[in-house]
Amino acid sequence: MKTKINEVPKDNLLMVENGGIVVITLFKNVVKLEGEDSGYEADTVSFSLRPETNLRERVLAKFDWYWDRTIAAVLNEAKARKIIELKELLASSDFYALKHTEGALSEAMWNEAKTTRAAWRKAINDIEVCTTLSEVETITYPDKIKKIQE
Repeated sequence: MKTKINEVPKDNLLMVENGGIVVITLFKNVVKLEGEDSGYEADTVSFSLRPETNLRERVLAKFDWYWDRTIAAVLNEAKARKIIELKELLASSDFYALKHTEGALSEAMWNEAKTTRAAWRKAINDIEVCTTLSEVETITYPDKIKKIQE
C-alpha cells in the first residue's frame, strides 16, 4: 500500500504502541516527493503484535517473513520479465527456420540465427535457476539476430 509520510523513520521501521498492542509499519521503496507535495511516498506493510516477553524475536521473525516474501516476489517478477522477453524474441525469429527449410536462407545466415536462438534458450535456462536478483541482472544475451551480408 502506498502511503504519504512527512519524514522517513529510522531504519524504515516504525513501532507504535496503541492500547497495549504494538503496531509495526515497514517502509520500502521510499521516494522523495517534489513541489507542493513535499514529503515522501513509500510502500508500507503494517502488522500488530500483543506485547510479550519475546516481542523482539517475534517482530524480527515477522519482519523476516515479510522481507523474504517481498524479495521472492521481486526476484520472480524480474525472472518472468526477462523470460517473456526472450520467448518473444524466439517466437519472432521462427521464420528463420521456415526460410531455411524452404531453401530461402543462406547457410551463413541460418548459422547466425541458430547460434543466436541457442543463446536465447541458454539465457532462459540460466535465468530459471537464478536465486538472486543480481544473478538475473548479470545474464546478457543478444537483442536481435545479426544480419549477415551475403
